[in-house]
Amino acid sequence: MKGGVRSKHININDSERKKLIEEDIEVIKACRIYMRGVCGDSLDNLSGNKFLIRTENCVSVLNECIETNRKFDYVINDLSEYLVDTEISYAIDDYTSAKILDCSMNLLDYGGKYLCRGDIAGNVDALNTVIHDITSRDLVYNKYTVHVPSFKEQYCLFEVWKPGENGTV
Repeated sequence: MKGGVRSKHININDSERKKLIEEDIEVIKACRIYMRGVCGDSLDNLSGNKFLIRTENCVSVLNECIETNRKFDYVINDLSEYLVDTEISYAIDDYTSAKILDCSMNLLDYGGKYLCRGDIAGNVDALNTVIHDITSRDLVYNKYTVHVPSFKEQYCLFEVWKPGENGTV
């Protein structure tokens, strides 16, 4: 999660500890400098009383949480299409939206939600892939189109949950 999301997320249910995973330390460094207006000082430290930011492969962390039967109210996927650090050698196969979706849904507690970024509103093929991944698993979703100033374009965000939870059939 980038600093903008983290700075908002850390204030939600302030009694809970949050674990945030960022794949690329270079993103954190860049956000500290260039996105200070959005992030404030939220990325100045990688740990605090109620949060921990780990820099590692998120798929490994998702699998670690599944193996230990951890459950979460929210899993937020804000993976970028491209890594900033060219030295990172994670296999690109780790980043399929279907794999991230499957892992994330396994981690949700009853009533939990998976929140993810789809793609730009104009990339119909990519958005159709995300929607196919969701509906082929019989999951329920809302799609939101929002303007993202830093990207200077419309982006689609998804909220996904299991049928029968959150008051839906």
